[in-house]
Amino acid sequence: MLALTHLAGALDRALPSVVASLLRQDMGLSDQAIGALQGPAFVALYAVSLLGAGHWLRVLDARRFAACAVVVWTAGGLLFALSETYAGMVCGRALLGAGQAAFVPAALLLIGQETRDARRARGLSLFTAGSAAGRSVALLLGGAILSLLGPQLAMGLESWRAMCVVMIAPNLILSLLLLRGFPSGQVAPRRGTGLPEAIRAVLAAPRRLVSLAFAGAGTVMVVQTAGAWAPSILHRDHGLGVPESALVFGGVVLLFAPTGHLLSGWLAGGRRPVNLGWVLVIALLIAAGFAVALALAGGLVAAVIALIGLTLTGGMAAAMSMILFQGQIDTPYRGSVGALFLATTSTIGLGVGPWITGALSDRLGPEHGLSLALAIVVGIAAASVSVLGVMFGPDWSSALAPRGAPGVAGAP
Repeated sequence: MLALTHLAGALDRALPSVVASLLRQDMGLSDQAIGALQGPAFVALYAVSLLGAGHWLRVLDARRFAACAVVVWTAGGLLFALSETYAGMVCGRALLGAGQAAFVPAALLLIGQETRDARRARGLSLFTAGSAAGRSVALLLGGAILSLLGPQLAMGLESWRAMCVVMIAPNLILSLLLLRGFPSGQVAPRRGTGLPEAIRAVLAAPRRLVSLAFAGAGTVMVVQTAGAWAPSILHRDHGLGVPESALVFGGVVLLFAPTGHLLSGWLAGGRRPVNLGWVLVIALLIAAGFAVALALAGGLVAAVIALIGLTLTGGMAAAMSMILFQGQIDTPYRGSVGALFLATTSTIGLGVGPWITGALSDRLGPEHGLSLALAIVVGIAAASVSVLGVMFGPDWSSALAPRGAPGVAGAP
């Protein structure tokens, strides 16, 4: 149930990327304005909500808290879909981000509460799989609904608004099922794992943890920026319709994003020692090469191949950054320090990447400006993480926990 709800959250978060071309057409928005909806607007309250939830869930009922978080982000999603003004859409995205941020710590606490140690790793992996599948489901299902609705109004709304409402409304059923799916009762306080202790833990090893947090932000920037703008690139540079663009990229994400995650897990869990920091750096550099190939692609087939490579290597890097960070923290602190990590990576990676790409696209011009902007942003992120890898890479591998140690999950 938690994994399904996590999937719904990733689906709702990805909806602007499905309808970006329609927002540009119907609302008269620039790429920069659309990028702001996908990035800065979403993370406006994300970090505060995530850190607050991670701290106060020590004494709150995580089951009710998670259900309320779903209601909050559903309200934000509906406000985004129904608002006639750009300001209202920004407020809707901010509310959606706040609700989704609050849900993650509550879900992780429930997984720890409701599973034995032997099953906890499976529970965490199932939970993260829900998020990984969410974007592809949004693209595939959103593209299919738009194809059925066509360009005309549906239910008195533009087709893209009707599609968003149809995709978001079932969350209310999920919130009710969450309330019924777990036994009631207060969760015992987790003493010693609040934000003050998390900050002290980071200050005790700033070289390792801060450098890894910024490396993680770079990987999130690559993945989220590519996911935000790839359907628009297929539509504008290669002539696909909006529904077809969503369907094509949705298929790419569905097949190759999980493959990248699994490859990182296989490398990290193998019997032969592997320098995981260099795997992260090399994967991002290859992703940058595929981003350049996408900008230079002369046809649809070449563009799809470039997107496959970018999705695969970006997924590898994102999973590897989480694996590396988990290995630096003692078990009692992984929840609270993990919340700091997610707040940092989400605010920088998701908040900056899509918006900067849109701003660059507006300045580079309509002809292949968006794909070139994506290549520039991905290249800068990959180069920055490479510098961090050269400077701090040995520290990343020096304190890895034993294989199979529990960790925190749920990155956006």
